[in-house]
Amino acid sequence: MRKEPIETKPEFRRHEKIPVTILDSYEMVSKAVASEIADRIQKNNAKEKKTVLALDTGNTLAGVYREWIQSFRRGEIDFSRVILFAIAEYHPIEKDALQSQQRFLKENLLDHVNLPSENTFFLDVDGSKKQVEKQLREYEKRISDEGGIDIALAELGSTGHIGFNQPGTQASSRTRQIALDEALRKEAAADFFSEENVPESGVTLGLGTLLEANAVILVAIGEGKSKIVRKTVEGDLEPSIPATNFQGHEPAHLYIDHGAAESLIRVRQPWVL
Repeated sequence: MRKEPIETKPEFRRHEKIPVTILDSYEMVSKAVASEIADRIQKNNAKEKKTVLALDTGNTLAGVYREWIQSFRRGEIDFSRVILFAIAEYHPIEKDALQSQQRFLKENLLDHVNLPSENTFFLDVDGSKKQVEKQLREYEKRISDEGGIDIALAELGSTGHIGFNQPGTQASSRTRQIALDEALRKEAAADFFSEENVPESGVTLGLGTLLEANAVILVAIGEGKSKIVRKTVEGDLEPSIPATNFQGHEPAHLYIDHGAAESLIRVRQPWVL
């Protein structure tokens, strides 16, 4: 059953510091996000320009990737000029491991569209600490050499983390290796069949890198995300909530379903103007 429409007039959104689009369902969110990014890709294609994407992984975004695959099969989108950078990866992890974010992107998108393999870049670093740091600097430089990120697509994490940018991350942070905190490792425990199997570290694009993107699209689904959505959108800028760094950041936009919206003022207290 279709839910009651949520007020969208500016006076009802004045408490929101990040633009928010609220849709009825996960499927509608997936379609809207996929369509917005696909339109930008096709506009760049028409000008014979490349599109640089930074992509996150996880079930929340799998619907977007399914929509792209269907659009590609219908001949509605061409990925041949797309450059793809993965936002994060566990470390250490084999690239073909079940939980690898590289494997996720391949199975859920890349194996089904015409995005050239030479245009895909993953955070599959290895070696000593110095060698890893060098590889991460090269990854950051590669993004710069491609002209920067056109569109970053990421899930809003349960603690407000983006990629592996956890609570306490500085807004100026760049691509780096970090120790995964307990909250993130617990969140990943089901994928690894136990928290003790979750790698203790990861590598991620920094908030500073993502903030430089021409567009940042964040996605949150379900009632379980409603409180962090409220804090991210209506709360103060907090180092303990990395996503609040996107407040007042014009290129940022958050897409959510009704469940994730339930704590926003315009949903729970629309009479408060």
